[in-house]
Order: sequence, then structure tokens, then C-alpha cells
Amino acid sequence: MIIVLKKHLLEGLQKRGLSDFKYFPYDPVFPEYGNPEKADLVCCIDVLEHVEPEYIMETLVGLKDLTNILSFLTIHMGPPGKFLDDGRNAHLIQDSTS
Repeated sequence: MIIVLKKHLLEGLQKRGLSDFKYFPYDPVFPEYGNPEKADLVCCIDVLEHVEPEYIMETLVGLKDLTNILSFLTIHMGPPGKFLDDGRNAHLIQDSTS
């Protein structure tokens, strides 16, 4: 079994010579990460577009509760690179009717 844990943010920070920080990865897809932890900086990059619309507010409140000082959140607004097995846009919060 091959397990790929992305951690692109960690890699990017390390490539820039930054190392004086604690890194707490979390992604429910990777149970190896464990539970989310509170942090001074919470980054959520190109993830929120995959959250079902009915869960987006709950997700944002959860991110707020994990944030001690600052959150950096991005939402990819372009077309998805993938579609779900049922044919839906993988970017679930995009409104395809407008």
C-alpha cells in the first residue's frame, strides 16, 4: 500500500528555508493526520470549493474555532480538474446555473 500525504504547504515553506514553526496537517481523507489542532495560523488552500453547500457555514465556523490568530482561506473559482463519479462538478459550491 502506498500512502501519499500531500503537505504541499509544508514543502513550500521548507523550500524557502522556513523551519521555525510547528506544522499540524489535517485532512479528513488522511486519517494518519489525526484530529485537527488549534493553531496561530490556519491555512485552507483550494479545499473549500469541495465542501457541500449545506456544510460550508459549519465548516467555516469549525475553521474559526481552530484559529488562534489568523486564517488564510482560498477557494478555487475556475473549472474543476475532476468531476465526481455521479457527474457533478467536483467544486461543489460553484453554481453551475449562472
